[in-house]
Amino acid sequence: MENKIIEIIKEELGVDITQECRKREIIEARALYFYIIKKSFPKMSLQRIASPLNKNHATVIHSLKNYPYYEKYNPKLQDVKNNILHLIGESEEPIDLTKIQTIDLKKRIFDLEQSLQQERNRPRYEHRITELLENLLIDTKGTEQHELITLRLEAFYSMNKNIRL
Repeated sequence: MENKIIEIIKEELGVDITQECRKREIIEARALYFYIIKKSFPKMSLQRIASPLNKNHATVIHSLKNYPYYEKYNPKLQDVKNNILHLIGESEEPIDLTKIQTIDLKKRIFDLEQSLQQERNRPRYEHRITELLENLLIDTKGTEQHELITLRLEAFYSMNKNIRL
């Protein structure tokens, strides 16, 4: 049963709670695991609960004490908890997949918006000279100077295209 819960948490939250790591997402997921096991098997010893994750009883105590705070600030934990408890037959609330999907989509939208903003803020060129040359070509379009600049740039390119640094 414990391994099944570990796999469900890994699948739902996308984190491996068996790895040695102090990242917030993994700590919260471990606390969720401890909470579900303790709720499902109240007479199981704390050391027995901790052993599949190579932790000790103190880690379980600490995680159980802090789990309500983790759940308060990470609503996905509550949804995953309800899904797992529903699957093992100890549901606290009816399962609501649309809520989980909505949270996932909102996170995806936020990530995409952040990525788009970073792309918009990224300079188009790495070098200032490239931008200056582009502006010069735009400003002189349709003139003899434009043709001369283009001819020289093409010559410069053909002379230097095979240089290896």
